[in-house]
Amino acid sequence: MKPDRDAVSPTVSAGDIVVLREYQALYFAIPKVANTSLKAVCAEWVRSKLDSEALARFWSDTWKPRLFRDGESRRYLRRKGILLPRSRVPEFESYWKFGFVRNPWDRLVSCWKQKIQPEGVAPSLATHAGFEAGMRFSDFVDVVSQIPDCEANGHFRSQHKFLEDENGDLLVDFVGRLERLDEDFLHVCRRIGAPGTSLPHLLKSDRRAYQLYFNASGRRFVELRYARDIELFGYTF
Repeated sequence: MKPDRDAVSPTVSAGDIVVLREYQALYFAIPKVANTSLKAVCAEWVRSKLDSEALARFWSDTWKPRLFRDGESRRYLRRKGILLPRSRVPEFESYWKFGFVRNPWDRLVSCWKQKIQPEGVAPSLATHAGFEAGMRFSDFVDVVSQIPDCEANGHFRSQHKFLEDENGDLLVDFVGRLERLDEDFLHVCRRIGAPGTSLPHLLKSDRRAYQLYFNASGRRFVELRYARDIELFGYTF
């Protein structure tokens, strides 16, 4: 199967790129890959760049990722040049760039577990037709299979689309893995000269091993849909 290299639709977010000027680094964020935990640390790293008014309005010691989640705060971060549009990445050629990836089968289970609740569908997925409150995982996979990757919400879009340019070349210098998160995060800290703080494990889901959620057709769907991720990052079921 030829990898899906279609460009992400202009109406779909291409993912956050966080500018860490003090450390001359860019973090390419991918949803459902410890994104909340990593942004909690990024919030600490960029705190000195925030003015007093922004700190009073957007900062939370108990929930630092709010800085990247609230619409008003995100607009502020863009104005300050802390959240970067992909079109400006070439301006930061000298910066060290990193991102983190996750086993595609595991990531899809995590998306379903967090976003599909008995009482409703998370707003980030509600824009797609077909998702229903409390739906079974197999039904969730069926809906995902009907949504082209170029139109998919970032929580189940292929991970390579966050890290590659339009020619399929990696934009990042280092790709860490969720499966060795603490070790790879420490490598990032050492490489950029940031404090080697422990990474908070936020939004962890309580579930069984991801393999137990898949039937044969679901497993095969992931092999085809996320073939580029599996090949590029060396994952297996």
